[in-house]
Amino acid sequence: MEESVGVDNRLGYCVFIVTLVSLHCINILVERRGKPKSARANLDSWRWRNLVISWIHGLVCGCWSILSIYNHPEFVYDPVTFSSPMVFYMVVFSTGYFLYDTIDMVYNKKLLEYWEVTLHHIFVVPGFWYNWHNHICIGYSLTALTAEINSFFLHSRKLLQIQNVGFDTMLYRTCSYVNLISFFLCRIIPIGFIVFHLFGSHGDIHRKQLSVAYVNCFSVIMVIVAVVNVVLFWRLLNTDLIRPFLKSKRKEQIKINGNNNQTKEE
Repeated sequence: MEESVGVDNRLGYCVFIVTLVSLHCINILVERRGKPKSARANLDSWRWRNLVISWIHGLVCGCWSILSIYNHPEFVYDPVTFSSPMVFYMVVFSTGYFLYDTIDMVYNKKLLEYWEVTLHHIFVVPGFWYNWHNHICIGYSLTALTAEINSFFLHSRKLLQIQNVGFDTMLYRTCSYVNLISFFLCRIIPIGFIVFHLFGSHGDIHRKQLSVAYVNCFSVIMVIVAVVNVVLFWRLLNTDLIRPFLKSKRKEQIKINGNNNQTKEE
């Protein structure tokens, strides 16, 4: 596709490179500052740095995506050909982050340990790059990046855990509940939007604007992203809702049994 008005690929690649360099500089600064004193002693310093950088990306991209949707609600009508400088450079910025995160995991030999993140990045990096390089499906990329709104709360939750903030504190519980709600709103619903637009009853209109190879690759990416999100959502539900609920039920049952025993003794 031809370049959109106000969008320049040369500037796009400059933003891409600046993103990589900036994230590396932040990584160095976080490493020099060291882990917080409140963090557990056996915490991997790489994990701390990686989470801080991911949290920063979630904050920046999350706010960026909200502003983009507010300023360009028309993207929902034609997410294939829609483009604007604001959204275009956000996709470039996020592509730079995902590539940097992949390089960071390769360098620190974390690919297998965080296999779901690796799988996500392997498909998302070339997919986003192809979109902004060819000025296509920028609207779909914006939809996908609303997930970073949730990522901010997801990484905030993990940072609270690392700093030994109690699971029963108001701060942690609020963060975990907002995280679960935003997960559904910013990850599950956007996936449904993309599937509906591209493969629903009127999806042939959008598919005709794309090559068969692109649609097939896009389908594979959507399946991978959906699987990763299901795995992640189950982990969150299990950790923040199911386990605490079962734990409270056990405590309640123990208390009831204790009261019954006391009554019998009396």
